[in-house]
Amino acid sequence: MSNKKEKKLISIVAEIFIIDIQLRGYSREYIRYSSKTKLASRLLRSNHFDVTEALEDFFSSFDRDIRTYSCIVKCNGEVEAIAAKAFKMTIIDKPEEFKKISLLDIRANEQNVGAETSLERYLLISELKAKDPFQARERLYNALNAQNALRQFLQHRSTLSFARICLVKDDETHGEIRVRDPINVMLRGQTQKSLTSGFVEKQADFISAYRKLDEKSKSSIFSAVRYHKEAMDSLAVENQLVDLWAALEGFVPQPLDSSPRIGSVLDHILPAQTLIYLEKKFSYVAEGIQRASDATTAIVESIDIPGSFVRKTAAIILCPEFEKNLNQLMPLLGGSPLLRFRMFQLYEALSTRQKVGDELQRHRQRLDRQLCRIYISRNTVMHSATVHSDIDILVENLHSYLDILVNATICIAKQSAGKTNINAVLKILSTYEKSYLDMLLKSQKKDEPFSKTDFGDVFFEYANPLLKSITLT
Repeated sequence: MSNKKEKKLISIVAEIFIIDIQLRGYSREYIRYSSKTKLASRLLRSNHFDVTEALEDFFSSFDRDIRTYSCIVKCNGEVEAIAAKAFKMTIIDKPEEFKKISLLDIRANEQNVGAETSLERYLLISELKAKDPFQARERLYNALNAQNALRQFLQHRSTLSFARICLVKDDETHGEIRVRDPINVMLRGQTQKSLTSGFVEKQADFISAYRKLDEKSKSSIFSAVRYHKEAMDSLAVENQLVDLWAALEGFVPQPLDSSPRIGSVLDHILPAQTLIYLEKKFSYVAEGIQRASDATTAIVESIDIPGSFVRKTAAIILCPEFEKNLNQLMPLLGGSPLLRFRMFQLYEALSTRQKVGDELQRHRQRLDRQLCRIYISRNTVMHSATVHSDIDILVENLHSYLDILVNATICIAKQSAGKTNINAVLKILSTYEKSYLDMLLKSQKKDEPFSKTDFGDVFFEYANPLLKSITLT
């Protein structure tokens, strides 16, 4: 973890740069795409290259005015002449001006909107003005959805079905890129592992907890599950936001006095988020190390610490005793600069109990502010039918908060000796959170570095009821 000042400076510059180019109109996807193709790919190919040349190539990706794009997507159906003119749409059978048109025939393209049969024709939209190809893709699908929305309003049926993958061509450079429709916001943050594993165990835990809840709590938890389903089924972020907020607000108990509802919601949500926050951070890094190579996995597994891979990952980052192992690990992660940087951030923020406590309190403040933004955005959608530009991020965060809260409630309720209710469970979580923060901030060793015998305090591992991946066996 050398060159700390330089790393902090790079971090600050990177944050400023990303904020600046987003304000200039570039999409987050394009920023990630440029970082991957112009920087990360060079690191994967070679450890030795001209840094100045690489950075100039990367920065050139954002030195452009509004460009004109043509987008093509496979479809079935018809577009009326007046709509085709308004949206500059053309349906054709054999496009010839796209060199990479065969990319639209890849099997994954059969995931489509509104089609029960395979898609045989092509829909072309020309003269799309955008900063980057991903933004052009957004405008393509906005036009398609607008056309269908108009038809459904007038005739209560849709006549156009289309694929979730399109081809975008820069009309000036003639460069073409295959772009997938953005992933459903409700699936962001989910991994293949989380989507496919543990269903039987999770179902058993839910049933066990459900049986111990009183009737009012049973109704609340199923109401949350039902609204969660509605959000999952919808492709409109506005509907997802409203459904998730209804699930959340209906799940937590009503305030006993006339205090604002948002204050009560915040009080109930935050403890569960605090208790699992650092487990999530280290789990993400551990997964990155395991994906990097067998060699990186072997280094972490070799350290003299019992327990799960996530626990060993925390030890190798936080404990000075394993500095030698860490120095062996870091060069092998040269092709993953973001992962290396996140490891550095974890060490900087969590090297003592005082720092951990301060980070958890900052996290609570960030969550508090974000939940207030979500509440305001939900009210804006409901009362003025307008949408904030970052609504997708708000939906992603709100989904995470709801999942964590409901799963935490299930975890505590299933351990109850007798009947319980959601309000009692949330009070238990609040007590655990207070004990966690007191253990960190009131310790006589709060300013001392962690060692291999006590680094588990980072997670409150000997008392935290919500931990899953931090195990001693």
